[in-house]
Amino acid sequence: ERDLKYISWSERMKLTLHYTNLIQHIGKRMMLRQRVLATAMTYFQRFYANNAYRDTDAYPVACTCLYLAAKVEETPHHLRTFVNETREYLKRRHTHSMLQSSADIAELEIYLLEEMDFYMVLYHPYDLLTRLCDELQIPKSNLQTAWFVINDSFRIDVCLRYPPHVITLAALYMTCTLQPDEPNALATMASPTTTTTNNNNTTATATTDPLPASLAERLRQWFAGVSTPLDKVAEVTQQLLNLYHVWDAYSEVEIPAILARLRVASPTLEPISSKMEEGDDSMISDI
Repeated sequence: ERDLKYISWSERMKLTLHYTNLIQHIGKRMMLRQRVLATAMTYFQRFYANNAYRDTDAYPVACTCLYLAAKVEETPHHLRTFVNETREYLKRRHTHSMLQSSADIAELEIYLLEEMDFYMVLYHPYDLLTRLCDELQIPKSNLQTAWFVINDSFRIDVCLRYPPHVITLAALYMTCTLQPDEPNALATMASPTTTTTNNNNTTATATTDPLPASLAERLRQWFAGVSTPLDKVAEVTQQLLNLYHVWDAYSEVEIPAILARLRVASPTLEPISSKMEEGDDSMISDI
């Protein structure tokens, strides 16, 4: 809420897209599983549920979230690898950050753990989605699109506000029930596998194949019989549609100006590891 005194809701969402793009980019370069990226983005959302972008340097936070998620999901890498990848990412984009050394991330990891009350175990929607698609005999193309929708759901805070099964149902509903000829249908879905140049957005689009009429009707009947409150599914669906609306107009070119407006009113940010000797990585043990 503190950020919204200086920038609009859509601009703050664009900042979140910007920082989660960093997590996505570094994770893909390091060949981390999608589950690791989902966990990292959830940690990032949890941290900024109680903190403001104007008061912090979010680049080290994003790096720390990915580093911690890799350890929690049992795919650890050396800390210096995450730091070097983050530095290279920022250097290519001529972006300033207070990230100086591995010691910064080591100290920030403790702050992150405290902020989350040391609760790190997460349950993601992917397993349920796969099981439901098998049971309902949903085509693989629709399963893939629903998977992409779940990936994108971690770009907003629905992962904090709704249980995984509600997000799964929303992704399934958007993919299989909203048809292209309906007024509120979702025309495109985000995909991490290919790229498009529209609005400098590095996320691809994947269209949803129309379902056979019999299967579409069966799914509508199935949704009518689920015990999960459909108003919650509708809330998640609407928030995802809002995300895609903002994402469609997203451009990296806007980010410096948005950050500048936040920084004008913010206090001077201190380096994360001010008590540590700059550049001293000797206290960081190998993973």
